[in-house]
Amino acid sequence: MKELIPFFQLIEELTKALGVKQSEEEKLSCVFEDNQRALTLANTEMPMTMPRTKHYLIKLHWFCEHCVPGEIEVKVIDTKVQLADIFTKGLDPQDFETKRRLIIGW
Repeated sequence: MKELIPFFQLIEELTKALGVKQSEEEKLSCVFEDNQRALTLANTEMPMTMPRTKHYLIKLHWFCEHCVPGEIEVKVIDTKVQLADIFTKGLDPQDFETKRRLIIGW
């Protein structure tokens, strides 16, 4: 989302400049998260700091400004169906194959 938010802002500026009407559904982005601490931080009012979160409060604050209804929605997903795990975690061969098939669409 760190890279997509500026892209969304660019699209918004282009649609205004070209006079194109953009619906609210086209603006909404969903982030699926299986980490409970990340869900808590994304869905609470700022500034909510905890002993382990103070070091990245600036980055978190910037992201949470965009987590408003109609812009970015953070949703819960079960870790068994979190497809992003294939790129971020070392999985056993069976889990890797299952997630790979889900990404391909088989």
